[in-house]
Amino acid sequence: MDHDKWIALEERLREVEENDFIDLVLAIEVCLVPNIMVLKDFKVLNFMKYTGIQCPNTNLWSYCNKMDEVNHNDKILIYFFQDSLIGSTLS
Repeated sequence: MDHDKWIALEERLREVEENDFIDLVLAIEVCLVPNIMVLKDFKVLNFMKYTGIQCPNTNLWSYCNKMDEVNHNDKILIYFFQDSLIGSTLS
């Protein structure tokens, strides 16, 4: 993953962590990745789950390393990122 993508992902994570609001909207309206095509045989890997206690950079590095085979596809990276979160960080 190139440096600009890494910085953008860190900034987005920071924005998400700063927002504590819940807005009741349809899932389709908040879909981060519309029209994504995931290959039928693509296997979701087991990720180190980020709880908010560990270093967020370590979680991002771990996630990017695990997703190395698709790191050229931003939509796939965004779509599966939630699988690396747990608890309040997922909320």
